[in-house]
Amino acid sequence: MNPSTTTNKIHFEDLDPLRFEDLAVNLLTREINHSKMFHYGSLGNDGGVDIELVEKLIGEREQRVYVQCKRYKRFSTKDAEKAISSILEASTLPNKLIFIVTCSVSKQTTDFIKKRCESLSISWDLWASSKLEALLYFKHQDLLKTYFGVDVKTEEENKISAIERRKSMRNTFINELMKDFNPREPILGAHRFMNRKFIIQTPEFKYDLPNEPNEYGWYPYFGVRPYNINDEGIQVDFYWGNDFKDKIQSSKNTNSESGTSYICHRGTILYDNICSYDFESDGGRPIFYCRYNGENGPFSSILLIENENF
Repeated sequence: MNPSTTTNKIHFEDLDPLRFEDLAVNLLTREINHSKMFHYGSLGNDGGVDIELVEKLIGEREQRVYVQCKRYKRFSTKDAEKAISSILEASTLPNKLIFIVTCSVSKQTTDFIKKRCESLSISWDLWASSKLEALLYFKHQDLLKTYFGVDVKTEEENKISAIERRKSMRNTFINELMKDFNPREPILGAHRFMNRKFIIQTPEFKYDLPNEPNEYGWYPYFGVRPYNINDEGIQVDFYWGNDFKDKIQSSKNTNSESGTSYICHRGTILYDNICSYDFESDGGRPIFYCRYNGENGPFSSILLIENENF
């Protein structure tokens, strides 16, 4: 099967020649059982040999293998003849010759390589672009990500990874955020939560800039207090916005004598919206780095509630 019919084509031309040779070394290391390998690269080579290895065969037998890496858009019969001729200049001929090329190779060129190598009593192999793509997509996906930045995890694997991340964050936050303050212990670590407060901060905030609100009224960082931690995320209580401050003050004035509760906001921060977190910040309170999304800022939803303990 040609993997390009079901997957995205790999752009080998994005790699410079030496980087492509590095990729070839990684694939050869995994695909061929060997006792020694030499990558000559820019150090110079012997008769056009890019990579040399000693392949271990069945029993105790071994064979010398020369590898030529060709980052070509087209590999013609003339190119093959030139490559094989350069091998003949080596001080020692190989038992096997491998061509690793970044393009498709025609049957005519393949037949020529076969006939020419047989005349020299040299076995051969051809790793054209389709084989390279198959190896990277279906056997060595870590190399695909390392060299081309392509992550081919399945949708199901991505969902499972997301679930595991949410579970881990939930358990961590319950342990760290919901502890009661113990006045007999030093104000360190989780015990800094005298009022169970922490900071929400956008990852884009720079400390040398003023803490000014964006177009929706959200500050780059502000304090909240956790109310509840569940499977979805963290619910927090907070005050927000100049207009809302007026409402708060009005509520306090109205209810000061009656002793009834005050109004505040309660927002939900989804675990998926938390980029990172820091329980050891210099400011003395943990920081949650959250993405801001328009009018709701870092929250998926916001409720106006009465909170007698805020």
